[in-house]
Order: sequence, then structure tokens, then C-alpha cells
Amino acid sequence: MAGAGTHLGLGPVARITTDCGQCYRGGIYARFLRPLAVHYFVSPDTFRLLGVRLVTGRLLDAGDTRTAAPVAVVSQSLANGWFENGAALGRGIQLGDDRNRWYTVVGVVSDFTGAGFGAGQLPAEQAWVGVLQAPPVTGEVLVPPGGVKPTGAALGAGEPMPDRLEREAAPGAWFGRWLGVEALLLLGLAILGLAAFARLWVLSLRPTLGLRRAAGARRGQVIGFVMRQAVLVGVGGVLVGAWFGPAVWLALPDLLPGLPAWDPAVMLMAATLLVTIMALGALAPAVRAAREAPAALVAGAEEA
Repeated sequence: MAGAGTHLGLGPVARITTDCGQCYRGGIYARFLRPLAVHYFVSPDTFRLLGVRLVTGRLLDAGDTRTAAPVAVVSQSLANGWFENGAALGRGIQLGDDRNRWYTVVGVVSDFTGAGFGAGQLPAEQAWVGVLQAPPVTGEVLVPPGGVKPTGAALGAGEPMPDRLEREAAPGAWFGRWLGVEALLLLGLAILGLAAFARLWVLSLRPTLGLRRAAGARRGQVIGFVMRQAVLVGVGGVLVGAWFGPAVWLALPDLLPGLPAWDPAVMLMAATLLVTIMALGALAPAVRAAREAPAALVAGAEEA
């Protein structure tokens, strides 16, 4: 049993107060800063089903009932950042706006990132509380794959799993579809821009090409010179894009956890396409320039 969205790494985000000890952030006592943290309301077996690993202390157990002392489990990021020397065990934590209820930290677990849309943008600070001590408004039942059929039979008819998976994947599918449309539009603009740039660039080389022709260079040599320069310019553009690209594509895994930030195959395909467009865009004006008289090239005027 867990709060709705827990299996996707989604949960309510609220401020917390920690009995940090002697902790300061920018000269301010950390207890008064109240950072944001994701709140998960779970049963003891949820950690195993989600693959969340115990680092120190203990997990929630069946004894953590409503009448027992309030306890919580925190993530490593919360322990390291908001407790003195990362020693969270035995210290208190307040969740949300309830300033009269302190939970004692009994365990520290590994940071958990689910596959939900936007889960990667949630704070790494996480607080886990038992559903018996803080019942969520809405919840979900998590069962291992082998227990789906008998559990479903016991609980009665519910939402079919294919429909549930399709509904959960809908935001990511919508995002991926429109991101693909945007990518195609940008690719088209890049192709048109490269072709226009290549033509203008070759036209600017006409005086240089005229001098080469006057010095005895053959037409094939002039064309080869232009094509080599075009390929070098294209490769240079790819390298610049690869250098500044992470500022954009590294944000994608934050929206869709599990999505690779770097795909060499896609990068190679795009690089090959752009360099090819640059070369083809320069080819026609290069051939046209190679057929003109050197004097016309030096003068910078194309023959009719």
C-alpha cells in the first residue's frame, strides 16, 4: 500500500523542518530554512517492491501504527544535506505545515527516482512515512508480478492493467510526439539555413577561386578545394553543437527518467546529415564558379 503515484516516483512536495543539530546554510540555522522534500506514504513492503535500498538504521515495519511513536525514513540526500554530518538517525523531522508533530528518523535509504513524467525534477530530499501513521487521501496497491492475478481476483474488478499503463504513459507519449514534430521543424530550418549559407559562402570565395584558376589550378582542383572547406565547416559546426548541446538535451532525463541523455547513433546520423547538406549546398556554386573565367571570378561577378 502506498500513496498514489509512488510507484512512478511521484508524490506531494512540501516543506520540512529538521532537528539538524549545528547546521548552517549561508549563516542561517538550517532548522529555519525548511527545504522542500517529496513525501511518500508507504507500507513496510513498499521499499522492497520499489528497489529502495536501506543504507543505515531500519525500514518501516508493522509496529509503526497510529498509536506508536511517529517515525520516518529519509533519503541519503536529505540526511547528508539537512542533518549534522549526515547523522539523521534518532533526530526529529517535521513534515509539511504540521508544526506540532515530530517524526523520529529511524532509517536512511538510497535516493529513489521513478519513471513518472517529471519525476527527475522533484527534489532528491525524500521522507518516507508509514500509511498507518499518516494515511494518504488516495492510495495504490503495489504487488509483485506473480501476485497480480490472485490479488485482482480477491479485490474484484478494477482498471485493466493495459489501460492503466496506457494512461500513465500518455504524458510521455504526448511530450515525445510534439518533441519529434519540433525536431523535424528545426531540422528543416537547419537544412534550408545551411544550404543558403553554403551558397553565400562560396560566392564570397569567388575572388580566391579566380586567383587559384589564374595560377593554373584546374577546375577539379577548385571544386575539391571548396568541398574540403565545406566539409571542415560542417564538422566544425557539429563540434560546436556537441559542445553546447548538453545545455538542452541533459534536461530531458529530468522530464522522463530513464531516457538517455546521449545517444551516439542519433548524434552520428544528425552530424552526417548536416555535413552532407553543407557539402551539397556548396557543390552547385562551386561547379558554376569553376566554369567561369578567372577574370570574372576575381571581379566577383557571375557570368550570365
